[in-house]
Amino acid sequence: KPPRTLNHSVIVLVPGIHRGIIPALLYAKSIARNVHAVFVEMEPGASQRLREQWEIWGQGIPLFVLKSYYRELREPLLNYIDTLIREQNLDLLTVVLPEFETTKWWHKFLHNQTGFYLKFVLLFKPKVVVTNIRYHLEE
Repeated sequence: KPPRTLNHSVIVLVPGIHRGIIPALLYAKSIARNVHAVFVEMEPGASQRLREQWEIWGQGIPLFVLKSYYRELREPLLNYIDTLIREQNLDLLTVVLPEFETTKWWHKFLHNQTGFYLKFVLLFKPKVVVTNIRYHLEE
């Protein structure tokens, strides 16, 4: 019996609009039909400006805003991922992290902590694959 196709979705984590978002969105669209972006709002009202920019830069991908009442990224994101996997009966969920590459190695310790943290947290989630899409900062 031939293997069935995977029920696969992709979410792109969006910290804001910057030049690393576009390649991440294009990559996500290239690997799955079911793609959407997720923004975790840790400051009340922060999503309003992002929604306006999203109309221009979002590549037609729907944007979902998760509220974080305690300025915490992990809990709302993990709850959302669990719900998505359960409700869509997913075999696989790819989480795309746009991540900037610093020009100096020691800058990594200052700037990429959130990305490292998320990769570590998601490492232990069944049915979840994490992909970084790097973009380079110029001096």
